[in-house]
Parts: sequence; structure tokens; C-alpha cells
Amino acid sequence: MPHLFDALTDLAELALGCASCKVEGPSDAQPPACSRRGGLVYLSGKTEALQVGVFASPDDCHVLARRLLGQPASSQLPDALVKGAMCQLSYLLAGGVKRRLQRVGLPTAVGHPSFFEGIAEAGLGWQRRTLDVKLDAIRATLVSVTRIDRLALL
Repeated sequence: MPHLFDALTDLAELALGCASCKVEGPSDAQPPACSRRGGLVYLSGKTEALQVGVFASPDDCHVLARRLLGQPASSQLPDALVKGAMCQLSYLLAGGVKRRLQRVGLPTAVGHPSFFEGIAEAGLGWQRRTLDVKLDAIRATLVSVTRIDRLALL
């Protein structure tokens, strides 16, 4: 997960205007998985296959979307625009992971982002890992779904 968190740290400052980005411990205040939503992107290479994304509560998705789009905190964005912004955020995150994998000799291609509600489950031979983060006051969850034989990628 270090590549994924490092990519988010870059985005937090550059694209979201956040002053802080830190790992959060588990919290009872986190909404249940069924009320989480976000974007997920597939990355693939000759020997790699993984998905990465970012999920948050609906309210936090709206805050992330406003920040990503440079909108004032008081603006109300249509749900479709928020969904698109969450997909774009996950796409930017995947690009950061791709750059880090290339540095260690693992060239990868980035696919198109998909919007999900809930948390993506891992199929047979895959493992889902999550990391709760806090960007200023915004709570989010980083998600990676990786083949079990390639867990060291992230």
C-alpha cells in the first residue's frame, strides 16, 4: 500500500489543495461499506494486474469532488458530476501508482475508471486491501485489489 498512499499524498496537495494527508486507524465513525462510493481503475502489465481506487461516504465524495473541480465549499454539485469526479480522482491515483511501478521496472497500462457503490470484493485468487486515510477533515478509504501472487506490488 505504500505506492498507493504516496500517490494519494501527491494528489492531496496538488489536485485537492489539502494541507494534510495521513493514515487513520479504524473508527466507529466510518460509515458501513454499503454507503461507500468511489472509483476503481484497472492497471495491467505483462506480469501485473491490479485495481486501485478511492472510496468515501456520499458527503465526503461531494467535498472531494468540489475540491478536485476547484468549486467553492458552498456549491452544490449534481450527483453525476460527483460520480465523474470520483472516477477522475481514482484515475489520477492510478496514474501515480503507474509511475511508481515503472520506477521499479514494472511497466503498466492504466484502464478506464469505473464508479462503484459499496466496496469492491476480491474474487478467487485476488486479495482486497484497504487503508483508511484522512485528507484534512475528509475521510476516505484507499482500495487495492491484487492477485495473491503479486501482493508485493503495492
